[in-house]
Amino acid sequence: MTLRRNGLEGSTHDPSRPPLQAMRGLACTLASVAGTWRSPAQTPVKFTRDWRVAGPGAPLTAALHNGSYNARGLQDLARHHGLARGDDDHPAKAWRSELRGTSIGGAIRDAGGMSVNTQSLAGKTALVTGGSRNIGRAIALRLAAAGADIVVNTLSDRDAAEGVAREIRGLGRNSLVQVADIVDREAVRAMVRAANAELGPIDILVCNASSRGQVDFLDLDYPSWRRVIDISLDGTFHCAQATLPGMLAKGWGRIITLGGISWHAGTKARAHNLAAKAGLTGLTRALAVEFGDRGVTANVIAPGAIETVRPASAGVSPSRHSSPPVPRRGHVDEIASAALFLAQPEQGYLTGQIIHVNGGTYLGT
Repeated sequence: MTLRRNGLEGSTHDPSRPPLQAMRGLACTLASVAGTWRSPAQTPVKFTRDWRVAGPGAPLTAALHNGSYNARGLQDLARHHGLARGDDDHPAKAWRSELRGTSIGGAIRDAGGMSVNTQSLAGKTALVTGGSRNIGRAIALRLAAAGADIVVNTLSDRDAAEGVAREIRGLGRNSLVQVADIVDREAVRAMVRAANAELGPIDILVCNASSRGQVDFLDLDYPSWRRVIDISLDGTFHCAQATLPGMLAKGWGRIITLGGISWHAGTKARAHNLAAKAGLTGLTRALAVEFGDRGVTANVIAPGAIETVRPASAGVSPSRHSSPPVPRRGHVDEIASAALFLAQPEQGYLTGQIIHVNGGTYLGT
């Protein structure tokens, strides 16, 4: 049999995507996983040191020679194809417990050989708004893989949020789902109280929730204008006010907001979105200035064109007039990597900044 990256059920990766910086939540070195596994047909399958896999008459290519799967992808490989190490009939457990390498919480090496601490956020709790899908889901999983417990917020899709929470628990972390409209101040405060009681005070706030309606300016009604601004701006205001006391009590916190390329480069039919993201950036910088001397950083990630599942309310994706230096759409994992970077304990001197992740589409400041 032959497996390739884009042939793995449940994986969001394909060969055109860049290598992930590290396997999430697994304690091993990429160069040290070797051993004999068995397929459902009991065909021996050997993982060699460079991640290429060979079996008599049945070569198996894990497609990791130019990158790495994340933890979910590796577990999916075991689950969906029934691979179990030795006589172990619990493949997911086998991935966690029997891979040779460093101990849990130690360093692993990415495809480029860089040492990465897999549990750098151990003991931290993160709240991710709009965490049930797309960029929010990717960020929630990435922070969980680094050791954080996660509050998954959703406006209404509890089933999707519970699915993300199950994935987080599969990584060995705790997770709490909170259905709340972040525009509602009291709902946000109730959400944070529940999180504090279950997981402890919020250390990392990721304000990802937004609405991206696309309407010509003269056709834009006031309720639509107000709703988009309320979610991005008022929602972040409420979440920051509710979580900052816990951060300040610890003398440590990370606030990460999700802006966008639109208000920097300009986009037609999105006046409400551009205004909201401009205000969000101003608010984030205000928090950076006011709380930087108390251990709290605040930064903006401004994604470019990212491959996501767009709701009907978002309209069609804006067309690009020219191809960016990196000629493709970005992927949610690339935004999640930026969030993980900003959340790191060693990034205490990085604050008030806009981190553009857009393949070079916008090169301004």
